[in-house]
Amino acid sequence: MLKLTVPTNSNLQQLSQHPTWLRLLHIETGLFTRQGRLSQNDFYLSTQGALDPKQELTATIHQFTQAPKTQCRFPARKLWLTTQLKQLKLPEVTCPNYSDYQQAFKANSVSLVYASGYLGNPASMFGHLLLKLNQNHNTKLLDNTFSYGAIVPASDNKLEYIFNGITGGYQGRFSNQKYHHHQLAYNETELRDMWEYQLNFSPMQIKFLLAHLWELENHSLTYYFFRENCAYQLAKLIELVSNVNLMVDFKPWVMPFDVIKKLTHSSNEHLLGKIIYHPSRQEQLYEKYIQLTASEKRDVTQIINGDKQIIESLIDRDATSSKRIIDTLYDYFAFLEQKNKSLTDNQTSTRHKLLNHRFKLPSGKPDWLSNRPKAPHTAQPSSKVSISQIYNTEYGSANLINFRAGYYDFLTANSARVPWSELIAFDVSLLIHDHNVSLREFIFFSINNLNVTKTGLPEDKAYAWSLSSGYGAKNLACLNCAEFFVSGNVGQSWTLTPGSVFNLSLANKIQFSDLSSFQLSTGPEIEAVLLLTPWWAMSVKTGRAFNISASEDSSNYLIWEQSFSTNENWDIRTAIQYDKAFEYSFSVAKYW
Repeated sequence: MLKLTVPTNSNLQQLSQHPTWLRLLHIETGLFTRQGRLSQNDFYLSTQGALDPKQELTATIHQFTQAPKTQCRFPARKLWLTTQLKQLKLPEVTCPNYSDYQQAFKANSVSLVYASGYLGNPASMFGHLLLKLNQNHNTKLLDNTFSYGAIVPASDNKLEYIFNGITGGYQGRFSNQKYHHHQLAYNETELRDMWEYQLNFSPMQIKFLLAHLWELENHSLTYYFFRENCAYQLAKLIELVSNVNLMVDFKPWVMPFDVIKKLTHSSNEHLLGKIIYHPSRQEQLYEKYIQLTASEKRDVTQIINGDKQIIESLIDRDATSSKRIIDTLYDYFAFLEQKNKSLTDNQTSTRHKLLNHRFKLPSGKPDWLSNRPKAPHTAQPSSKVSISQIYNTEYGSANLINFRAGYYDFLTANSARVPWSELIAFDVSLLIHDHNVSLREFIFFSINNLNVTKTGLPEDKAYAWSLSSGYGAKNLACLNCAEFFVSGNVGQSWTLTPGSVFNLSLANKIQFSDLSSFQLSTGPEIEAVLLLTPWWAMSVKTGRAFNISASEDSSNYLIWEQSFSTNENWDIRTAIQYDKAFEYSFSVAKYW
């Protein structure tokens, strides 16, 4: 008969408060309570297990000894307990299903993969994280992955998704797929770059991680878009096996970028291995196109426009140049196929002819230069607080305090973010004037995508657009005249140099203080964004608003802002604005 050694009550009490045990139970401390996050009763072996970690620890040891098959349901708990309680001898048990799982998901290393933001979907604007289990084989696309996401009914529209996602109306669950599924969805279809951060996990840490993912199978947690999301849950998994905190201090919300930023902090460099860039199909095209000579670019454009003679001439010209042209066009047609869901008959025929010519050329790839962009973690932190000294020609000097929950604007350092775009959420500005504090502006959200093409090739272009909503002053000439607003632009952008973009658009805005009346304005707007040096950026926006629903005259407006920064955590900005009054400002901002 097996003799079982039971820990003393004091040992159990101390062990039940161990951070790893609390993480295994997903017990977290809230404002007023501490409880487990999983809602399913069968995840906790004690009826009070979600509230009392000691009772859950006692119940786990009891079940492991009296009902040994329970060990098969909770292999991570077993692994941890046997390292903490050397005197604990558990009955031997075989777990065929778990053994099959271990064999199917065995890995030599683990990576945290960051997919850049996608402005075409509210769920993807802030990026996405997933875990990749790396095996020693040549086909990395067959590696297994785990990701976390909300379980959304197919019938829910985007408004329902946003509301339920923010308020906890969905359950979230871990799921596993082969890496090629994410590569197709992100790199190819949504044209998003991916960055792979390899983690220095030992074989035992990998085993512990997979054991806990097994425990979570078929269990769900409440999903919250701004906190308990993909970034939060994957950060908690990494914390479980590494004991490294990946949550940003003084930040009740969690974003994928913040986890990557914390992971790459100097204090965590022992945890970080190689960083691997996986460019989108569009970036692969851009990287090749910018390396073509002027004549090769002309040939590419003419072939796209249907010049069959140039295709035939490729076989007789310099082999290296022909390879460069054909390889670039191959990426172009692959990009179009994903963008448009298919190719036209002419495009399919052209691609077929190009591939035939490619097979007739000598083997070997052209010597393309590697142009890896800066990784996401080098971008400026996503939250900001600033204080400004302003002078307004209508009411004189004042101070402005601004807080932005996220994410970035044109003038921040935006490595690996959607190029020439800005995404702002929950931006609050308080005006202090004559010892009075008033709400000057509250931007619920603001999205601006200049949609700049790097090639100018047919179909590699899209309209520039913006959309924002909030509550703010009607103009700069008044102190207590705030109204709700919704604004949106549509236009076209051009780039003259790699560091400058110009945009011409039709700007539209609705302002209303209540639902009984509103003011609608529209008019042309010109915008320029200039990245002058690594530490100096500038944006200029000017336009004329024609009021078409009120008797007020049309008005001009101007915003000229400059940012100076040599440190990713701070910047200094100056601005000149005009909207029925001039305003000059100087601000200092802290990012975290």
